Amino acid sequence: MIADGMSGRGRDGVASAGGGSVGGVSRRRFLFAGSCALAAVAGLVPAAGAAQGPQRIVSVGSDMTELVYALGAGDRIVATDTTSLWPPQARETPKVGYLRNLSAEGLLSVEPDLLLLSGTAGPQSTLRQLAGTGLRIVQAAEDYSLAGARAKILLVGEALGEQAKAGELAAGFDRDVARLQETLRPLAHPRGVFLLAAGGGSPQVAGRETAAQAILDLVGVDNALDHRGYRAVSPETLVAAGPEVVLVMNTSSGHGIEAVAATPGMALTPAGRAGHIVEIDAVALMSFGPRVASAATELAERLRMPAGVRR
Repeated sequence: MIADGMSGRGRDGVASAGGGSVGGVSRRRFLFAGSCALAAVAGLVPAAGAAQGPQRIVSVGSDMTELVYALGAGDRIVATDTTSLWPPQARETPKVGYLRNLSAEGLLSVEPDLLLLSGTAGPQSTLRQLAGTGLRIVQAAEDYSLAGARAKILLVGEALGEQAKAGELAAGFDRDVARLQETLRPLAHPRGVFLLAAGGGSPQVAGRETAAQAILDLVGVDNALDHRGYRAVSPETLVAAGPEVVLVMNTSSGHGIEAVAATPGMALTPAGRAGHIVEIDAVALMSFGPRVASAATELAERLRMPAGVRR
């Protein structure tokens, strides 16, 4: 039986194994391993596809989908969710909707033999419906740490029957982490903010207990604001925070560097005056998938470049 990934999160990167049922445990720790139609003859005749692992995979969450492809099983995917944008071929797969608003009917309509779920997938009511269908479901924990990202590699590798490839991928991930640590060691820690959205009103700024905060931690940026979750901030608050660098996602149309630079109050901050506004690769970083350490290294290096060559 496959464990549901690693639970817990924190800046120290420590995570512990855990599992449980949907009804009694939060969606961050959910696993249901269903039996197949041939269970009555298990041990006598192997179920179809048992030797080579699942053959009809639905992958929900950009982290899980990227891992399936990285482990060489992309040709077994029959559907993904709308956040699954990497690698490029994932964009062409049939879609089952948004990962936080799934429906049991849509998921089951493509007849999967394995459902892989990111830690933020839901809603809980849909997971409860699926638990009674006999479908094999593996859900990772919502863990914004390098340890959690590494655990997902091994989790998905086991679910796919690709443990050897997962071990190789994890070894490469470890090398990426070592390079990130070496890159950060001599660097200063600037004060900064992470803008989730800008333009048309007060910007939404990331605070504690968010994936964005974890990214700031990874690249050695001290958050200039101290609040929990995502919150709209006034121009006065932004100016008082005095960020030296501003990070913004590259996936929000019209909310890139130019829009951020025009945010009320931004021009009065050190980051605004110096042009220290940097777009990040949201797909590689925010889901804490297999590229997070290498993408964080690249971002850390860009943050210390002169503004004119940073983009």
